[in-house]
Amino acid sequence: MSNPIISIANRILLLLYSKKSIGFHNATGNVENVQEHLIKKVIKKNQDSLFGKSHDFKNIRSINEYRALVPIRTYDDFLPYVKKIENGIERVLTAEKVLRFEESSGTSSASKLIPYTHSLKNEFLRGIAPWIYDLYSFNKGLVNGKSYWSITPVKLSSGKSHGKTPIGFEEDSQYFGFLEKFFLSLIFAVPKELIHVHDISSFRYITLLFLLNEKSLSLISIWNPTFLILLLDAFKTHSCSLVADLEAGTINPPGKIQPDIHKILSKKLKPNPKRASEISSILKKWECSCPRDADSIYEEIWPNLQVISCWTDANAAIYTNQLKALFPNVFIQGKGLLSTEGFISLPLVGHEGCMLSIRSHFFEFLRYDVKSGQVDDYNTVLAHELEIGQIYSVIISTGGGFYRYRLMDLIQVLGFTKGCPRVRFVGKEGNISDYFGEKLNEYHVHRVFKSIFDKYEISPSFYMMAPESDIENSKYYYSAFIELEDGESKAFSSSLNSAAKEFEKQLNENFHYKYCRALGQLEHLRLYILKEKPANGKSAIEIYTDVCRLLGQREGNVKPVALHKKAVWLEQFKELIYKEEEASK
Repeated sequence: MSNPIISIANRILLLLYSKKSIGFHNATGNVENVQEHLIKKVIKKNQDSLFGKSHDFKNIRSINEYRALVPIRTYDDFLPYVKKIENGIERVLTAEKVLRFEESSGTSSASKLIPYTHSLKNEFLRGIAPWIYDLYSFNKGLVNGKSYWSITPVKLSSGKSHGKTPIGFEEDSQYFGFLEKFFLSLIFAVPKELIHVHDISSFRYITLLFLLNEKSLSLISIWNPTFLILLLDAFKTHSCSLVADLEAGTINPPGKIQPDIHKILSKKLKPNPKRASEISSILKKWECSCPRDADSIYEEIWPNLQVISCWTDANAAIYTNQLKALFPNVFIQGKGLLSTEGFISLPLVGHEGCMLSIRSHFFEFLRYDVKSGQVDDYNTVLAHELEIGQIYSVIISTGGGFYRYRLMDLIQVLGFTKGCPRVRFVGKEGNISDYFGEKLNEYHVHRVFKSIFDKYEISPSFYMMAPESDIENSKYYYSAFIELEDGESKAFSSSLNSAAKEFEKQLNENFHYKYCRALGQLEHLRLYILKEKPANGKSAIEIYTDVCRLLGQREGNVKPVALHKKAVWLEQFKELIYKEEEASK
């Protein structure tokens, strides 16, 4: 039986989102005018900021004038302005006050600080609201259960800037307004204080404990699908102690936890012997109280789970398939394209791809050439001018003060609904590996991997390419790693050399890579099969996640990539390499 308070809170949230949802759907038939109105409003509002004055915002009357006076920028170009805000200077990028900085990181880079204003938060809501309203409208059972929205451990460096501006959001609910946050607090399955648990084993354990406590769990919203996969791996390891803690209302994680945080969390967990008994019975049904392989038990543990929202595009696709195997009857919806800087697109049930969030920001696009990894020129096209099938680099102008900001995200246009473009994320423009001028880009590498998988009929659970260097012998090359089940590994190993040659052949479609090979700057590709997770070791995705955390990324924000720029992975994966002597040499 559903909790009436949870049901009421969910329904009130839907009511709050309905106006913005209607506004979005009305705007889809008038994209050009909606976008023009939005950017003119942003320009006028910020004409007295330092940036607005130096770029003559006061005299801008058209989109063409705006494009002529404001150059396209990357984060490095905005950094001097961000530093001023960090130091407490006001009215730098925007006329309104900066509420806080949010930390963002690239696929392998250190953190960036993104200024957040009330206007920017409202722009995010204009994308979030129609998405959630649509999702709940098509999945009626969602209103009867609690939700899990990703919380990932805060970095120890989070705090305040030199100018006392707060750094970092505590959890995803920070994107919502005050009233929404109140009702969200009633339906969240996991306490927000969990963000302060820094030990990753303890973080996963306590997250599981609170999730197991909620039989009514109906929605899981995460970023990377591997986040949930690794969480469930921890359940297999600690199921006995989790059931014991659930029964007693205690918290005994395998790793460290700060005493004050432990005290706060302990007050939020009450003894639940009934729920512990239910889970124990499910485990026994699968013939083991500490399961290792009983993947299909999760739908029995959370019988009301309706939706899992996560990345499903580009390199996340293979992990989405793993989630589908764990939750065969749960609707897995791909997230729209979101970044810390802006809200780009939102999914709607029954529509291919994601709708461009035309009421969030002003959008421009640069045509992208796949093989060269370059944009054609700096003549941008607008949202209503996009062409079906074409790939573009996304540029946004936001109420947070990032004007004509190049996200380095690539989207492909799939079609239009009314006049609104439907798009799909295909990769990072900026993820280019370039040691000798080879300019390998992620989207091209991803396509090569997919071609190999199709040709040799393999279904990897992990794949990635990265540069390697043998400095002592002056050798430089790229390694490609593919994790396969034992049966597939044996079958594919006989084709390893031919697959490596095919991989190399397709990489040579990139003129710059081919030229570096011809000059002898790069040796040929090495292709390695990685074994499945050993009994007492870590899988490739676990190793990848651990290393990315060490490089400064949050657990839940670690993105699967087809191409990584760091030359560290051969050493990291060496224990997993399948019959190393059979790898291509």
